[in-house]
Amino acid sequence: MVIEVAREVFPEWGERLEQMRASDPEALERAVASNARRLFSLAMLRRRNPELYELKVTELRNQMELRRLSEAMAALRGAGAEEEAIGALRAQIRVLATEQVDLELRTRALELAAMDDALRRMKDELATDTNARAASIDAMVEAIESGRPPADDPASGERVPGERRDRSAPRDRGPMPPPLPPVAVP
Repeated sequence: MVIEVAREVFPEWGERLEQMRASDPEALERAVASNARRLFSLAMLRRRNPELYELKVTELRNQMELRRLSEAMAALRGAGAEEEAIGALRAQIRVLATEQVDLELRTRALELAAMDDALRRMKDELATDTNARAASIDAMVEAIESGRPPADDPASGERVPGERRDRSAPRDRGPMPPPLPPVAVP
């Protein structure tokens, strides 16, 4: 999946990684490790939000093209090129810079919409958990009285009524805090 993402961002990079996989797996590990966070983030984004993924890939491609054009501009100026050639390259850079800024704005808007959606889901889950408070307390007390770990204990494999179903990896929660008063959900 990581090589696929690399290929979509920059085809030559994906091809190099593919060659490394065949000829030098250790070099592939090093190459992927140096870009692991970005590649894995993109791979996850590809699955979860394809529209945002496409924008991010296009942003990265544009960044690479802007870098290439920047190098070309430096080479033209260093070679003492005529203003006409520099002006033509400047026009290309302006078009691509405009696209890049527009992409970044669209990406931020999509990211904010996704965050807003996640916040709404979390509020809904809190309301569900609040409504299931009594059942959760009963289930926990019953589990403890019967000698089983509480249902919200990741080791139990059980689920507390109202618990989120898409919970991330279990976390060490430390000692149990004192009970909280009922919560009003906005």
